[in-house]
Amino acid sequence: MELAGYENTCSDCHDQQIKGANRAGGKGLTVIAIPEFDTDSLLGVGIDVGYWPAGGTDGIPPLLDFMLSGDEAYRQARSLTSKLDYYDLSQATEKQIVNSALIAWKVKQFYHDAIREGPDFFQRRIEKATGNALSAQQMVSLLALMPRSALNTIGTTIFPNLDAEVERFRQAPKAMLTLSVDPKEDAPSETVNSRNQVGAHIDFSEISLDQDIALNDDINFEEDINLDDDINFEEDINLDDDIDLADLSSPSHLSDELDDEYVDDLIEKPDQNQRVDDEEWASAGGWYWEDMSLSFRPTGHADPFLINWIEVAGSIQTDTSTRLSAALTANAAVGSCSKCHSTDVTETGDYLVNWRGKKSNMAQKDFTHFSHQTHTGPDVSTGCRTCHQINPDADYASSYESGDASHFESNFSPIDKATCAGCHQPPMAGESCLLCHNYHVGEGPSAILDMDDRLN
Repeated sequence: MELAGYENTCSDCHDQQIKGANRAGGKGLTVIAIPEFDTDSLLGVGIDVGYWPAGGTDGIPPLLDFMLSGDEAYRQARSLTSKLDYYDLSQATEKQIVNSALIAWKVKQFYHDAIREGPDFFQRRIEKATGNALSAQQMVSLLALMPRSALNTIGTTIFPNLDAEVERFRQAPKAMLTLSVDPKEDAPSETVNSRNQVGAHIDFSEISLDQDIALNDDINFEEDINLDDDINFEEDINLDDDIDLADLSSPSHLSDELDDEYVDDLIEKPDQNQRVDDEEWASAGGWYWEDMSLSFRPTGHADPFLINWIEVAGSIQTDTSTRLSAALTANAAVGSCSKCHSTDVTETGDYLVNWRGKKSNMAQKDFTHFSHQTHTGPDVSTGCRTCHQINPDADYASSYESGDASHFESNFSPIDKATCAGCHQPPMAGESCLLCHNYHVGEGPSAILDMDDRLN
């Protein structure tokens, strides 16, 4: 049986699902992000990771984690901090604190180098993580025209001192990761939280808000300024001065209420509730920046970005690639690819996604042949259930978990011969053997294939 294409059979119901139109969470796949770090705890033990913005994502997203994993130092630090929440390091051990700080610096170095080197940097990182060379076409699909402006935003707005900070770290990485205070002590830090200050160290304890504040020592708000000096609201201001009552008829002298109505008529104010956010702007597919992360929203079925990342993640077996594969092929994953496409595990342990349904070999003749078309006429009132009976005890879904296509459990009960004999009788559909069986079996010439050869 040949399968019809996606556009003819599936698109009406699944197009919007693939694009994430009805997803409860994020509609796109987070590619790069700024993870939230507990810089207070780091500064409390004398470790400064430079300026780090407040907020951010909860942890490092799988795709960024995968691209960082080509760095051996990052992999080791990640394994030692895998159970930590980077946004709360208050209970972390000394080793965990140092490795968490190293991960923060690895993230900064990643963005620093990506901004300066562009697509070549991403290609080297992915190839290092997989151990496989990538073609130019693969890189086009994996980057999907990632906007340079998004990376520039990271280097100018999110990390405004990125160049100087990374250069300083690379000159003395060990010194930058050395604790100066016992992490178990509660010694106060004189360094301002790096979330709020950019390269500044200010001791606010020397400033008292109760003291007189003088701007350039010329003004004292208690002694030098008397707001009532030279102004008497009853004597010095005459509301009728220089006002021609005849001018009051002009729009500029209307009452407040009339003036507001007049202005509202002239200016059509946009409805702020109808403003499209970045995620919805990308409803047709593509990149968008939101909540400290750059995400990609699928363009539709067979999106090259998702297909290539799923294949890259499945090409090797590492901790980071396994996490990425799980994120890309989960039931609730962006794009919902695994809803229809199963994954097999090859002999080498790699993942093979079945992007296409099985196609029959037209030159191959099996002992049995069957056509659904002749069995679904108007007289068949029960439809598929005329022949196919659901097996309520079948564990159909779990058969996909092993990744072994040879261990498959159908959710239909086997069709017995009595079902066929119900119609295949002399007075009805006939009982000739050749109605269901081929006389010659095996691979041989096909009339259709022969005709194609003659036409060519």
